[in-house]
Amino acid sequence: MGRRPRVDAALLAGRMLSRGALIGLGISSRRVSGPEFVAVLPGFHSPAAALPTVCEICGVLQRDVLPGAVLSHTTAAALLGIALPMSIDGGVALHLPAPAPAVATGGALAARFPAVGVRIHVRDDADRHRSAGGRVTVHRAGRRGRVRAGRLVASAPVVVLEELAALLGHADLVAAVDSVVGPGFAVPGITLEQIGAEVAAPARVRFRRRLLAAVADARPGVESPAETYMRLLVTAAGFPEPAVNVSVRESLSGRVRRIDGAYVEARIGIEYDGDVHRVVRDRWREDEARRDGLAADGWILRRLTGADLRDPDAFLTRLHRACVERGVPVPEIGSWRGRVLLPGASELSPRRW
Repeated sequence: MGRRPRVDAALLAGRMLSRGALIGLGISSRRVSGPEFVAVLPGFHSPAAALPTVCEICGVLQRDVLPGAVLSHTTAAALLGIALPMSIDGGVALHLPAPAPAVATGGALAARFPAVGVRIHVRDDADRHRSAGGRVTVHRAGRRGRVRAGRLVASAPVVVLEELAALLGHADLVAAVDSVVGPGFAVPGITLEQIGAEVAAPARVRFRRRLLAAVADARPGVESPAETYMRLLVTAAGFPEPAVNVSVRESLSGRVRRIDGAYVEARIGIEYDGDVHRVVRDRWREDEARRDGLAADGWILRRLTGADLRDPDAFLTRLHRACVERGVPVPEIGSWRGRVLLPGASELSPRRW
């Protein structure tokens, strides 16, 4: 009987199989234990050169390694499209190509990124005290709300916010709450009032005060973490709180334009410009046409970038001048200098969720 042909590990790229399944394919136990393969979860291996995605790992984890476990913390947040700092837990937020409809498709944890260095969190409600390997943190918790996202099961959104309250600073936690009550979230219809009521309920919630403070500073209708940081920055500096995502009909073209933040009666708009506004030509042209049209209607627009979030003095000075010109109450010029205006913002170059 001839020798079985050698199986090329590259043919298994992105897949995760049990040791027995790999041996059944003709891969020797010695090869499985060697440098060609890596143990991703206890008893499950993948080609070292082509790791599986977080979504694939989570599926095997819930189906075979810890049946009944619930994805939690940052893993659940990424799955549901809740805003996260980009670097947390090995960049799990990078596995989030689109926030919705995650619950309908199970698709927010992307199939396009291999899970290199990503930490996965699960709740083991059965309290079995089992390990799931070095890349998985297993939390012991009583039975709590959960949702199904395709073939995966995760903590319910408000439970995720409670879990994130232990990990995030204030500004990042506000951005997370904003994303849950924002347009297009994977689980529609959640309100700030609902979150506040659930968190304030008699059942014990760790970091309750921290989360309630974030809920108090959150607003519905916000479309990106940058807009959250912009609003928090401006109010912390002593300016009035701008209205969120104001729709304005341009008189020349008749088109409805959106402004990230605005003092509507004074016709002052505040906008965050991410890199996409600068490097994508069509987006840049559209933005310039929109700004020209709004300026023709008497709007003053003040723009800020990621650099302004890190060093806001020049932007706040420009905003101060516009507010003085239009009669909007303002703080004393420069009174914001030397103060921490965005406590708990771990990354000040945000991207849209």
